[in-house]
Amino acid sequence: MGHTDVVPVNPDGWSREPFGAELVDGFVWGRGAVDMLNETATMAVAFRRLADSGFKPKGTLSYLAVADEEALGTWGARWLVDNERDAVYADYVITESGGFQLETPEGPRLPVMTDEKGTYWSKITVPGTPGHGSQPFRTDNAIVTAAEVVRRIAEYRPPTVVGETWRRFVEGMQYPGELRDGLLKVDELREFCHTLPLGLSRMVYSCTHTTFAPTVIHGGTKTNVIPDKCELQVDIRTLPDQTAAEVDAMLRDALGDLAD
Repeated sequence: MGHTDVVPVNPDGWSREPFGAELVDGFVWGRGAVDMLNETATMAVAFRRLADSGFKPKGTLSYLAVADEEALGTWGARWLVDNERDAVYADYVITESGGFQLETPEGPRLPVMTDEKGTYWSKITVPGTPGHGSQPFRTDNAIVTAAEVVRRIAEYRPPTVVGETWRRFVEGMQYPGELRDGLLKVDELREFCHTLPLGLSRMVYSCTHTTFAPTVIHGGTKTNVIPDKCELQVDIRTLPDQTAAEVDAMLRDALGDLAD
């Protein structure tokens, strides 16, 4: 199972054509080369070759590619599960994130994904009072208030959760004692993340916390007008089994007196 869509791109930040798929020194350069057109394409090629070779699996082997994974999967995976469940229901799924090799003191390990974080994208509308931009003193500027909202979300510290899946993963990796203990201590894990390499720290933090990332902001209509509305989009990723009510409560906790 793979997806064919990618997130938008700012060409100014690229040294090569983002959608050129240039092959340089054995590497494909382009948006989606890692997430996840590499796997989607190679699985398609492997599937075709198996079919052409006359291979007969013991069960049913299906290839599936959707085009809206980066947009919550409403009309892809979700629609298929709701409307064509028998066609896509499987005992095992090969997709992104699982199966990559991790080195450990006891040799390589191949992680198996057994849990997945949820998506709870949210939009926050910040009201203000319009006025003339030449007289900003004591105005109710929606963008200024939204900046404080962003600051509070960025500084919010949700509870650390060391679940059974995370504990089994850490113990299965057979890390050295100090690293293992640091990854499992609820009261110390957040600070411990600051001592880890950047990529590992992001992964560890995300696996043990609900995350809140302000990602899009829109406000104002003209340079000389105090904005009366600002909209902020927040990418919230939930831990397994968390409810909408729990996430809403955390967001309100983060915003404090600005929640209403």
